[in-house]
Amino acid sequence: MIRRVALLCTLALAACDEPRVTFNDATYELPDAVDAPAVAPGTACGVNKQGEPIGGCSAGQYCIAPDEGFPNGYCAPDCRAAPCPENGECYPSSAQRHYCLLRCERDEDCRWREGYVCRAWRPGAHPACVPNEEPVGHREGGAACFATDGDGGVGPFLAPLPASAFVRPAVSVTRGRFDAMGEAEVSLAVDAMGRAVVAFMGVDNRGLYWRGGVARLGLDGSAVAITALHDHDYPDTLAPGVAFDRAGRLHLTYVANHEDRPGNFLRHAVSTDGGATFGEARSAFADGVCGLNCTAPMIATGPDGVGEAVYIAAIAGQRDGTGALQVARMAADGTSFDPHSTLARLEVTTTARRAPGIAALAAGPSPGAVFAAWIDRNQNNALSELGDRINRVRLRRSTDGARTWGDALDVSRPDDAPVGQVPYVGAGGGALHVVYVTGGLTGAWDVVLATLRDGDTVWHHRVVNDDPARCATHAVAGLSVDPVTGEAAVLWLDNRFGAGEVAFARCPADATVRCTRNEAVSTEGFVFTTARDPLRWHGTRSALARAPDGTLWAAWSDTRTGGPGVYATRTLAR
Repeated sequence: MIRRVALLCTLALAACDEPRVTFNDATYELPDAVDAPAVAPGTACGVNKQGEPIGGCSAGQYCIAPDEGFPNGYCAPDCRAAPCPENGECYPSSAQRHYCLLRCERDEDCRWREGYVCRAWRPGAHPACVPNEEPVGHREGGAACFATDGDGGVGPFLAPLPASAFVRPAVSVTRGRFDAMGEAEVSLAVDAMGRAVVAFMGVDNRGLYWRGGVARLGLDGSAVAITALHDHDYPDTLAPGVAFDRAGRLHLTYVANHEDRPGNFLRHAVSTDGGATFGEARSAFADGVCGLNCTAPMIATGPDGVGEAVYIAAIAGQRDGTGALQVARMAADGTSFDPHSTLARLEVTTTARRAPGIAALAAGPSPGAVFAAWIDRNQNNALSELGDRINRVRLRRSTDGARTWGDALDVSRPDDAPVGQVPYVGAGGGALHVVYVTGGLTGAWDVVLATLRDGDTVWHHRVVNDDPARCATHAVAGLSVDPVTGEAAVLWLDNRFGAGEVAFARCPADATVRCTRNEAVSTEGFVFTTARDPLRWHGTRSALARAPDGTLWAAWSDTRTGGPGVYATRTLAR
């Protein structure tokens, strides 16, 4: 399990280091490091996100900082030097680091609104207040945000989500059909004939490698056949993405990795038979561009003003521990990519350190139009991928097929706390849309659609989920934009009724018009989590893709069978 989780953190998410604790005597980031009056373990300390002093810790305690994963700091004695006080629980973070956590009985005993929960770190240990690394939205006391009239739950009540657009049952694509313990991180593409393929990755049944796969889907959404991805000398094939060009070629990108070799490679391959077989994979970037590893690969195809082009991007690890967004282009029938462009890298201001963590690409529908959207993550908060107000959703666009790029635009609102999940982007009908998830360390997350109409200079924002109280988790979103009307279709995972479900809405190109009532895509419930454990993980994205006749295909990963698996369904033609 340790190796699988480490691979997921370093290669798929790009930003979830193993927990570390640095003990800074008395305080951190305060002008004068002096002992404060006696305070209990678990008290906030240092400075808050606005840079305002919170306070210090008592003599013999240490202030563990947010960049070590403790929101707003955490006063904790070192239990190697002396036993924990009566209200403390000794927690060994490593062979060298042991510290006292505040004992508790329930989440409300902790600073749960700041991202702490009451958990036992091992069987037999007394529960203590720890940072919550997998928050799920709920009402106080742990109850689901809403109940339906027929489920016997405690109110408030909402009507269950209707099912009208996706009337076909969701079909398992991967469970029992792929040599893996769990599959997630989907990518979806539909060809000119309306045939769909879905790419995904999963941990192999021996627990040793990440394996990528491509499934060709039947009209009912089931997998007609699955092609396992193999790369010479690289056992890990991570986060594959797929896109059809107008000639019917299926383009594939993924990260090829070998744990025993430094660095990795962003690869590209082409299939001329709809994903049944692929030609030889080639590296999209020159040697060394991936630096300390590429993560979060993405792909798009579209007209570039001359012909058809394929665009590939990834977050490249830098030696300072941050990431840089790199993009390269190639003619769709070409054999090598042009030199890459760097669209974003570490940004340091007087109040923040941000760097790209995850991104999305889109091309078209107008010739030469290419869009890159990404999340800039707070580098001073180890839990910023769970939502942080220092995070930003940003976008750059090209009008000449990614040969040159415009300036970066802020997409998210100042008060948003963007979550580290894929911010899909798409354009059509004179509208540009970006979908992203915003929330915080309590797991109360919303799906937001930002829209910029032609001629506008200000983004307009709509919360897509329509439940009245903002306490549930809505996450792992997908987006498809109608190239003619500009209507945005949005898919996401939702826990407003406690159990996980898959939800859907349509949003008109006119951002002053509300999105439609939320609908159910799948009636099968599952255990919803924001955990990064590969055996429970839903991934960082769901997928929507549109066929020429207006049919929408949807794919996602859920845990209805206990482990994560990929499921798919489609609408009828519009």
